[in-house]
Amino acid sequence: MGEGGEFEKLTSLYNLEQLRKLLPTCIDVNYCSLSKRVLHNILPRLRSLRVLSLSQYHFKELPNDLFIKLKLLRFLDIS
Repeated sequence: MGEGGEFEKLTSLYNLEQLRKLLPTCIDVNYCSLSKRVLHNILPRLRSLRVLSLSQYHFKELPNDLFIKLKLLRFLDIS
């Protein structure tokens, strides 16, 4: 997901606090990105999340506070 409007598109996830799996897909294989705004503001609200796949997004670093709030997370794919 590119920077243009991705946060607004994903704000519907705010209401899905009981979501257990999040497996976002990337439409353009050559360009996959997820903004820091999404990582800091949306993902930490998904406290029931057990499976998170961020493969193909090529992160150099992830925020520590993300994992503190996702206490039930059992599977993380960052390949």
